[in-house]
Formats: sequence, C-alpha cells, structure tokens
Amino acid sequence: MKQIKFVTSVLALLLTVSFFSCTKDPQPEPITGEALFTYDIKGLTVTLTNKSTVSGTTTNAWDFGDGESSTEKNPVHTYARKGDYTIKLVVTDSQNGTHDISTKITVDKDSPVELADNSFDDWSSIAEGFTIGDDAGSIKSFKYDFDSDFIYFYIKQEKDVTEASIFDMLIDLDPDQTTGYLYGLWTKFGGAELLIENSFSNNKDNEDIYWLDFATYDPNGSDWDTYWVYDEGNTADTQVDGTYKVTGNTVEIEFALSRNNIPALKGIEMIKIVAWTSNQDWDEIGWMPDKASTDMPERDGIVIDMR
Repeated sequence: MKQIKFVTSVLALLLTVSFFSCTKDPQPEPITGEALFTYDIKGLTVTLTNKSTVSGTTTNAWDFGDGESSTEKNPVHTYARKGDYTIKLVVTDSQNGTHDISTKITVDKDSPVELADNSFDDWSSIAEGFTIGDDAGSIKSFKYDFDSDFIYFYIKQEKDVTEASIFDMLIDLDPDQTTGYLYGLWTKFGGAELLIENSFSNNKDNEDIYWLDFATYDPNGSDWDTYWVYDEGNTADTQVDGTYKVTGNTVEIEFALSRNNIPALKGIEMIKIVAWTSNQDWDEIGWMPDKASTDMPERDGIVIDMR
C-alpha cells in the first residue's frame, strides 16, 4: 500500500513538472514599420523631419555625411561648404534591431538678396566689397553676393545721374596672370577674360539707354575694340535687374549676372574683378576698387570666392 501511494505521488509530481515545462514564454510584439525622413534645404542648411514608423523606437542616429552626426529626432544641420552629401538615418527598435535609410542631397550657398522687393534693405548684412578711399571717385558703396545661380551686385554712386550712365566690369576667370586683358589702373589685377558692360539706369522702365553686353577676350586683338568679342546674348537670360533709386545726386542700383547663361561664367567658382563707371562721354568717374595712385601704386582686383 505504501508503495502504491509513493508511485502515485511521483506520478503527480512528474505531471506537474511536465505541465509547467511545456508552458511557452510570452513572445514580444513583432516590430513593424520602416525608417523614413523628409528634408528641406535653404542654402547650406538642411532641416530634417523624422517620419519613421518603426514600432518601439528607442534611438535615432543621424550621419550628415560631413563627419558630423546627431541623435536628435528632427535635427537642423548647416554644412561648412557647398557640395553633395549623403545623409543616413539609423533607427533602433525596442528589440535592438536597426532600420536605416540614406539619401544624397546637394547644398549650395544662399543669398539674402531679393531683386524684386523694391528695397536695398537685404544688403544691410553684406560687407563692403572693398575699403573705399579717396581714389574711388564717385563710388560710395560697392557690395556683392552670390548663390548657385547668380552673382549679385549693389552700387551706390554720388554723381549727377546724367553723368553716371555706363558701367564696365573686367572679370579674371583664371589664376594665370599672364593671360587676358591688362588694365593699367589696377597694376596687380592680372588679365581679364570677360568684359561686362551695361547702362547705369532703370531697366524696369524699358528706357532706351538700357543695354547689356558681355564679351570674351581675344589675345590676337590690337586695341580695346578688337580685344573683345561681343556675344549676342539675351539680356533677360544673362542679367536680372533689381531696385533702381535716385535721391538727389545719389544713384543706387542692384543687379545680378547669371552664372549659367553667360557661357564664360558657367562652372567658374572663383573670379577677380575690377569695375568703373563713366559718364556719357566715356570719361571714368568711379572706380571699384580704388584706382591706383601715387599713394597706392599697386592695386589688385576684388576676389569673389564662390567655392
């Protein structure tokens, strides 16, 4: 009888152990969703919005492609230089699984200049293009800026508007100082491969005196008229005019040159310029930068670095 009770007890114990050993551990909820993001680019700054749908997300890791990173959910990043960058987002879920997505973007410098706002206020944050001295003549301010499409210019001149009708700019497109047109007023300028000429007037009113020419340098020329080969480019495609304002004897003007529609500028990332204004008799009255003088006999051009 005792043996029967013992066997019964052992069987009960084995059944109990067997019951508990067959019970499954609770399984985690399956991970669903994917890593996603959108972006908005303004100049060199990109604003990233995390749209990931991964369930149980614990971390977000961003790689901006320039050596910088972030763990914020929706970061804003500013690149030091223009270029192509690959942004990668890695999302980690609650089970330590990872989900990633990558996108290549292109950033370039932006400009605050708005040519259609009938104002010069957007130039207030932009520094003078050169230190204006006594040999600048009628020029009181000269500024420039750029973005991926245009090079912008602002000029303020104190002179009778009837005497401030012509604007010339020489542009050195390469670092070789032995090529291009040499202009004696700026003895260290080097040689220019591109000439811009236009009228210092208001194109918006369709004035007859308005015009724009651009010309490339011909080393086989013998004088000003034969050194320059003029292009029949469309003014609307090559130059965009902004605000034009006359206050007493002060004339202000802003305009932009196309980096893509003037063939010689296409793909160029660094230029050096000199410029001057003339009256209707082609007598020079203002110089950018100051023309060379006995006090400053070696004058260089203004470098615009668009890299």
